[in-house]
Amino acid sequence: MERYKHIIPNYDEFLRVIDEPMPTNVRVNTIRIAPEHLIERLSQKGFKVEKVSWCPYLLLLDGELSAGSTIEHWLGLYYIQEATSLIAPMVLSPKPHEVVLDMCAAPGGKTTHITMLMQNTGTVVANDPNPRRLRALMSNIFRLSAANCIVTQYDGMRMFAEGVKFDKAIVDAPCSAEGNLRKTPSRRYNISTKYSLRISGLQKALLLRAIDLVKVGGIIVYSTCTFAPEENEMVVQHALQTRDVCIEPIEIDVPSSNGLTKWEDVSFHKDMQYALRIYPHHFNSGGGFVALLRKLGERKSDRKDTAYIRNQKKAQVKMKLAQEGDVEALLIYLFERFGIPHEVFHGFNFLWSSESIWVTSADLDIANAVGNVVSIGIRLAHIMDGRFKPTSYALMWLQPYITSSIVKVELQELTQLLLGQPVKARFDCARGYVAIAFENDIIGCGFYTGEELLCEMPKGRRAELLDALHCERKLRAKE
Repeated sequence: MERYKHIIPNYDEFLRVIDEPMPTNVRVNTIRIAPEHLIERLSQKGFKVEKVSWCPYLLLLDGELSAGSTIEHWLGLYYIQEATSLIAPMVLSPKPHEVVLDMCAAPGGKTTHITMLMQNTGTVVANDPNPRRLRALMSNIFRLSAANCIVTQYDGMRMFAEGVKFDKAIVDAPCSAEGNLRKTPSRRYNISTKYSLRISGLQKALLLRAIDLVKVGGIIVYSTCTFAPEENEMVVQHALQTRDVCIEPIEIDVPSSNGLTKWEDVSFHKDMQYALRIYPHHFNSGGGFVALLRKLGERKSDRKDTAYIRNQKKAQVKMKLAQEGDVEALLIYLFERFGIPHEVFHGFNFLWSSESIWVTSADLDIANAVGNVVSIGIRLAHIMDGRFKPTSYALMWLQPYITSSIVKVELQELTQLLLGQPVKARFDCARGYVAIAFENDIIGCGFYTGEELLCEMPKGRRAELLDALHCERKLRAKE
């Protein structure tokens, strides 16, 4: 960190803070719950909860129970997120019904934050090249009920969108992650300048591709979680020199330092001061960099670029529009079985894939334009032997509208169900699929035979909920 001593304000305080453990911050998922209600729930579990002054849906937690071990986390009511990482989506400031690209989306913190700010409308194309990271991304999209996401698998440098221009794009680029030094102390010493220079080539390419995919007048946010100017100001400077873009002031009131206009013997554009540098002692978090760019004009495509676009191989979207008859039958089933009114799905598209019907607010023309689509929206129901089986994620998302076929279970019964054992009991509903509820939360799908209740939740999710229940039981035993 010595190389940054002259650019980090109050360097002694910086050194003191990086030796302290990271605080636990969580972002309230306002798609599913209001901040005040989540604060009340977490306080009842012994957490000391504070609102962060510069963000109304960011909370600071302190308690014996891990933030990742609560039922509220399992339900998708919040996302554990370092405070610094919220700034880039806030700077992007996506609006409802816009079309937004998240170039490096996994594991999904920024994607689901963007979805939340868009009120689950419009279209978010969430891209990542890594299959393992894509699984984490989709898990968080489903858990947090982000219905407007199109998940794609591209090398971001070769991202393709034929005939589509995005309103906004965010590039949270892979980096040396020096800003995570509180979680990984070795990053204080082991990151070489050579590594920063090497990875900056990828960062420059990702940023340029994002600029090319945004419409004229649109905005691009570039962010990292590192301090290295080679990965921050130098990358943005390269974009200024090779594309028709400008840097704009960032108008959010958050503790930070200005971007650098000079580093060693290299000078940057005077407007680089509009970028934000965030150090751990600014608000007791990690470190990072955020710059806001606006696209002023298109560049002239040369022959190489034209050939590159023409020769792109684009995988076809595996999903297709669901048949009107199937959609109508499903909506009737959801209303008659669970009381969910048809109006809930106004403005949504229904897709068919792998014997399932999916629902999304995303624009399907955009899905066809980008290709390499892995997932769209939320799986609403499976079709099994001509019958509908609602998914657990869908029932959790639709909880505010479910008025019938709700089976409430106690802790012992829930544990039994999660272990794969039936619960023998009579409930006040007809035979068929039901919404299992525990302590006023719908947690997933079950099947009621008329004499016993069976759990129809995915095995992995069952195991996670069992762990959360175990942790909460241990906490109660101490009280």
